[in-house]
Amino acid sequence: MPRSIWRGVLSFGMVAIPVRLYLATESSSKVSFNLLCPEHKARIKNKRFCPEGDHEVAWNDVVRAYEYEKGSYVELTDEDLEKLPLRSSKAIDISGFVEKDEIPDDTHFKDLGIDSMMGVEIVAAIERQYKIKIEDAELTEVSTLNKSYDLVKKKIDAAKAA
Repeated sequence: MPRSIWRGVLSFGMVAIPVRLYLATESSSKVSFNLLCPEHKARIKNKRFCPEGDHEVAWNDVVRAYEYEKGSYVELTDEDLEKLPLRSSKAIDISGFVEKDEIPDDTHFKDLGIDSMMGVEIVAAIERQYKIKIEDAELTEVSTLNKSYDLVKKKIDAAKAA
């Protein structure tokens, strides 16, 4: 199961939808390559080397810093970055909606960067919010945003009528 690289909440009004962000691509290749020295045909080692102290630096010892002028740095820790006064780092603000007829009929989820994992999260949130059930078989029959909209709207209207 892929791990999400970001978790947050998509909220508008009284509705809050939990969202997880996944990488859109992944390496599925079974072939991996090594980098070799062209002269000796030996594997190249990537080392972090300090030219001032003439020594190698372990990953655990590396520090993050911002260069504010040539040769002058200010070190930053994870705690420093967490303290930054960001308006929001865990929420997505919705600035507006589009009408269904503004979406081209052939627009697919992947055209918007929505993969199957994100789609599962969105469907689950819609099911919880509107107390409806959307079957997997129904979802596989709809391939575009407009068809998905029609399916969800039909389910919500049926639930309201019941």
